[in-house]
Amino acid sequence: MNKSRFWIVCTLLAVVTLAHWFVTVRDDTADSESANFRTVVVTLHGEKMHEAGCPHTRDSKFELTFNRAVTEGYTPCKTCMPE
Repeated sequence: MNKSRFWIVCTLLAVVTLAHWFVTVRDDTADSESANFRTVVVTLHGEKMHEAGCPHTRDSKFELTFNRAVTEGYTPCKTCMPE
């Protein structure tokens, strides 16, 4: 293989690798952004945020985005949001 062909192959390989990395990073960012804007449920007097239907949200409940709930000091419920 001559030198010019070698460098063309190396350049194409680098471009494909960078393109794959860019798409992967972009998909991960989109997933985390959509997760931060999902709706969670909080109660008037509680300190936890919950998924809809959690057994700990029997009383009055309000919907917030995940980001807003975190900003206001709510932490995830260990029952419905164990992660």
